[in-house]
Amino acid sequence: QTYCGLFVRRRENERGEKAFRKLGKIRSLKDRAFLARSLSDLYGHLQSILFRNDSMGMAASLESRFPFLGNPMVELGLHMPLQAKYRNRISKWVVKETARQYLPSEIVDAPKNGFVVERHSFETGQLLLKDGLIWDLFGCAKETRKAILERVLRGPDLIFPFTSLEIWARIYIGSHTPEEVTAELLRNHAVTKN
Repeated sequence: QTYCGLFVRRRENERGEKAFRKLGKIRSLKDRAFLARSLSDLYGHLQSILFRNDSMGMAASLESRFPFLGNPMVELGLHMPLQAKYRNRISKWVVKETARQYLPSEIVDAPKNGFVVERHSFETGQLLLKDGLIWDLFGCAKETRKAILERVLRGPDLIFPFTSLEIWARIYIGSHTPEEVTAELLRNHAVTKN
């Protein structure tokens, strides 16, 4: 695990514990813990995700809307009893039961599915970073560059942020156009895919 990941989890745990203490009037420990976790997610994890989504949307001149995050819906969700939100090991129970009226069970009961990122996507970033502009911008010596690049390439937690920084540097500090960077990424993608 990365230091950054551990720090974020520790902060989330501290936020959850603080919410748990503030909700001391709720007698059921299970209800209190669930609400504390919900509040922690709402003010921590969710804010981070929404900020990133907003940044990406604005970069593409799009405005995202989240109907489940409107004030009335959030208030309803926070005030619902735990049994309506989590029942028989089924999360979002009341939402799924409502959806059953309109959607087939294959959709309602489908397992949660993340977005798969193929391994060669990491290698595309690796090729871009090898002779990247960011190393010169930060004045990295060859040994430092090598050590950082080795760490970055060990997994997906750093390759995407570093690649994003490299793309940004090439477009806004270097002399590359977005089309040139895109073409290079596509060339790298073709090389790594084969």
